[in-house]
Amino acid sequence: MATAYDKINGHNCIRSMEGMIESMNDLANSSNLITIKKIGESYLKKNNDGRISNQFDIPTNGHDIYAYVITDPSVSSSKKGKALYTSGMHAREYGKLLQ
Repeated sequence: MATAYDKINGHNCIRSMEGMIESMNDLANSSNLITIKKIGESYLKKNNDGRISNQFDIPTNGHDIYAYVITDPSVSSSKKGKALYTSGMHAREYGKLLQ
């Protein structure tokens, strides 16, 4: 049975930050090829000045930014190819769904 991760209210196909972190951890725990690495902090976490909205609940604390590291730990680093894949990087895309 599939895990039901926390979603954003009113948007059943969009995971909340908590749901996304939980799903990332579940995937990392299911394979010895995947680890999670903190690669930074969101603007709101670094600046902690928050934002004001009369319509939406905008977090004021910000979040850490994570990335998957997918690699075979039994193979030497010098023998591995390198690649970078990005996704989910446009914060304004969720805002467009609300319009």
